[in-house]
Amino acid sequence: MTRPISRPLWLVGAALSIGAGVIHFALGPEHLVELGPLGLGFYLSGALQVGWAVALGALLLIPAGGNREPVLRTIATSGIAINVAILAAWAFSRVVGLPAGEMPWTPEAIGRPDTIAGILEGTLVLGLVGWIRGWTIGRVSSTRWLALGAAMALSAVLVGTVVAITPEADGDAEGHDHAAAQVQVGSGNR
Repeated sequence: MTRPISRPLWLVGAALSIGAGVIHFALGPEHLVELGPLGLGFYLSGALQVGWAVALGALLLIPAGGNREPVLRTIATSGIAINVAILAAWAFSRVVGLPAGEMPWTPEAIGRPDTIAGILEGTLVLGLVGWIRGWTIGRVSSTRWLALGAAMALSAVLVGTVVAITPEADGDAEGHDHAAAQVQVGSGNR
């Protein structure tokens, strides 16, 4: 079954991926300092997410004709794999902790940037799974409404990404409070 390719919705998917990638690139330097070589994972995540969006964009620029669905299915599957892996690494760091940093194997606090990145990634995964499974939201009566909805979604991604990479008032861009996460031992010293 060949399904119509809705460029506005695929562009929203690309924007979700770019937004999450930008967040990873923005937080890469501090994670490289904090985690050493393990911090390179932020750059890898960002590169995979932005690269995925570029590959999708290149496919969408090809003039319509022929059956692009098999290629889109491959792109959708790779987008799911990339983002599920990133979400799994994030969950591991929040439940178990990482083997590097100031306090190895101590679960990280959940901060604003990783929450927004997770929402972008989760939304993208859900949308891609929905496309592969053939889910529909209903009949969109007009391309104009679809484009308007896509523009609103793109705006939300842009605002969310900017909010995620803007340092918080206390100067801690990630929202981690390592001192508060330390366990008091013995005489109560931190």
